[in-house]
Amino acid sequence: MLSKVNRLARRSDLLVALRRGQLSRAGLLSVRVVRTGRPVSRFAFVVSNKVSKRATVRNRLRRQLREITRSWLPQIHRGYDVVVTVHPGRAVLATAELAETLRWCLSRSQLLLP
Repeated sequence: MLSKVNRLARRSDLLVALRRGQLSRAGLLSVRVVRTGRPVSRFAFVVSNKVSKRATVRNRLRRQLREITRSWLPQIHRGYDVVVTVHPGRAVLATAELAETLRWCLSRSQLLLP
């Protein structure tokens, strides 16, 4: 589980990241990143009804993304708000495929430490 300090929970913060964030997209994922200067990076995961009508499928994707992000936290730069959006397509993705796509997006946004 991603700790509370690493969650982007307030709607106003989420909207700022969505409007002003730098976009990188790969496959079914897009990542928007905005610099905040906070001591930690915060993450939000958006999976809409267009991805799947079934809540269990959407929640599974969110859980997979949260767990992947939690395991990479030591390798991610601090001081950013990140919004990861899953786009419609294949609703069920293998965790390895999801991790590879997310890694590519984060490295393109220069969030991963070398």
